[in-house]
Amino acid sequence: MASNQQPAVVVGTVVQPTAVGQPVGAPLPTYGYDPNAAQRQADSQNAGMGWIIYAVGWFVCCCCGPCGPIFWFAVGCMHFCKPKEQRDRLPQEKVVAQVSICTGVCCTIVTVLAIIAYIALAVAVGDLIENYPKFCSTSCSNGWTRYDEIACYTNATAVCSTATYVGEEAQCDWGEYACTTTPTCPTTCKTYDTGVSRFGVLCLDQWNDDHCSSLSISGTCEASATRCYGRR
Repeated sequence: MASNQQPAVVVGTVVQPTAVGQPVGAPLPTYGYDPNAAQRQADSQNAGMGWIIYAVGWFVCCCCGPCGPIFWFAVGCMHFCKPKEQRDRLPQEKVVAQVSICTGVCCTIVTVLAIIAYIALAVAVGDLIENYPKFCSTSCSNGWTRYDEIACYTNATAVCSTATYVGEEAQCDWGEYACTTTPTCPTTCKTYDTGVSRFGVLCLDQWNDDHCSSLSISGTCEASATRCYGRR
C-alpha cells in the first residue's frame, strides 16, 4: 500500500559561526605599510645631527678662529663619502652637507685673503720702517749743515754727502746709508702751520700742545720748539 505522507519540512535560520564579533572566513582588514619610513627617519636623524655639528662649527669659528671649517667639511664628508645609492635616499642630509661645504669654502677663502692682506701690510710697514731716515750715528766730519736734507753717511769716515733721489726715495752708494743729522721728533705733531711738510724737518713745540711749524729762514726754531724730523 503506497503511502501518501509528505516529508516533514523544518523551517529555521542558518547560524554562521562568529569569532569575537566577526564572521569566520571574512577577510581581515588591511593597513597601509610604508617600506621607506625607516629610511626617512634615519635621514631626518642624520640631518639633525649634521645641523648640530654645523652650529658647533660656527661657535668654534667665532671663539677659536679659523677652526670652524673643520666641522663643516666633516659634515660634508659624512654624506658624500657614502655610496651614491645611499646618498640618493638621504635628501635632508644632502642639504645640510651642501650648506656646510659652501660655508667652509667661503670662510676658508676669506681666511686666506685676510692672511695675504696681513702679510702684505706687514711687508709694507717693514719697508716703510726700513726706508725711513735714521738719525746719523755721529756728527758729519765734513761740517754738513743742510739739515733739511737727507744725507748719505759713511761709517768709516763719518763723511756726509747729498743723497740721490729716485722718486721720493733717497738712495746712497755702497757703504753708505741714508740718514738725517736731525733727530726724529719724540712724538707726532697734533697741529701744523699752513704749508708745513709733515715728514720733513720741522719745529715741534711740545709746550704748545705738540704744535709743529716750519723752520725759519736761517734754519732754526723758536726757543720753545725743538728741531726734529717729523714722524710719519
